[in-house]
Amino acid sequence: MIESPRNRRGRLKIYLSYAAGAATASITIPILPNGILNGARTFTVSLDSPTGANIGTISTITVTLNDDERGVRFDSATYFITEGESTAIKVKRMGPTTAAMTATWATVNGSAVSGTDFGTAGVVAPRTGSLSWGIGDATDKTIIIPSIQNGIDGQPNRSFNVVLTPGGGISLGAPGTTTVTIQDDDILAESQVRFDVTKLVVVENVGTAVLTLHRELTGATPSFARDVTVKYATVAGTALATSDYLAVTNGTVHWGPGDSADKPINITIVNNTIAEPTESFKVVLSAPTPGFKIADTPPEATITILDDDEAFPLDGVIPAGFSQAAGTTKSWHVSNDPGAYEGAFTLKSDEIDDGETAGIEMNGTFTAGTVAFKVKVSSEAGFDKLQFYIDGLLKQEWSGTAVAGWQSASFPITPTAVHSLKWVYVKDGSVSVGMDAVYIDGLTTSGFTP
Repeated sequence: MIESPRNRRGRLKIYLSYAAGAATASITIPILPNGILNGARTFTVSLDSPTGANIGTISTITVTLNDDERGVRFDSATYFITEGESTAIKVKRMGPTTAAMTATWATVNGSAVSGTDFGTAGVVAPRTGSLSWGIGDATDKTIIIPSIQNGIDGQPNRSFNVVLTPGGGISLGAPGTTTVTIQDDDILAESQVRFDVTKLVVVENVGTAVLTLHRELTGATPSFARDVTVKYATVAGTALATSDYLAVTNGTVHWGPGDSADKPINITIVNNTIAEPTESFKVVLSAPTPGFKIADTPPEATITILDDDEAFPLDGVIPAGFSQAAGTTKSWHVSNDPGAYEGAFTLKSDEIDDGETAGIEMNGTFTAGTVAFKVKVSSEAGFDKLQFYIDGLLKQEWSGTAVAGWQSASFPITPTAVHSLKWVYVKDGSVSVGMDAVYIDGLTTSGFTP
């Protein structure tokens, strides 16, 4: 049975005592109707300090009280539009949906006047309408009220109200009146927006790329008093929507009157497991509201994504164990020339003159297995060539420009512990063709220790 209810430190505690042999006891808490349209509310009931018993896994429950009063309200107490645009005012239903209900609405002139600033030109009567919800219908209803483009420059903000009247037996929630402010579309800029940076470089695993927008004063009458917005959208480049970043279309950034705080644009970067070259896309600003302008020309920022799946050369540097091959004129270097086999980087032969050589070798301990790599050659066919050696023995040569793209190479490594792998680009005494260079990428070896 319920022994006694007590209130201590703002919590309702209910003490239970069990009759001998009883397995359960009940708690009865009266719920009081208040006749007020106030939405769902919650309270908790907790058990503690038992005598002769233990508390189970559920010691606290939350009770939700769903309002039994039915009502309507506006979604927002304020709306801002630009002259010539229409405002879409949302009306929300509150409480149970077990019966049909209706409401009416009407405009009330303020500094904005029906027929001159909103509604239909020349029609001075207030705009009115009705809304209805069927049984089970909880969807928001929308009131569309157009503003009138009057061609008058430099007008101040003008506003009018829309008043909601519920049907019989229906309560009016808050807000029951909303104010629509019309901003002139021919206002000289009083403030402007710019990106904090126009180029942002992020690593693929960053999660979110953040561009920051600054609002700043400008013009002959600088001010932050106006409610302003600017739109933004992503534009694909070498980085593509969905595969490299999550596309953003028709995003809007808003500053209220007096607000000059920085605003972020957050764009999710896709962290895939594919080795890719460096890629980029743009974020473009557009459609600032009257009295507001975009400072930068062009109005865009570029986000560059650095791949984090580069396998060779790891981290874009000459790998450990590599050095210039003995007896060669020049070495090789890390290149970010377009068209890497994987990732953004390759190893490329240094620039050499006629009769010179560019060589690189790796020396160290290998386990038995395979050395495999990709080769790209752009040279004078039959005369300038790439040569590959294992332990000083020539294994293969590549020359010419007839074979487009990357070629695959694979060679076994014997169980001998120490090996030398060497790549040498050799030029003859005259003529250069194509890039006059060679590349290697995607190198894999068996158990190499420099």
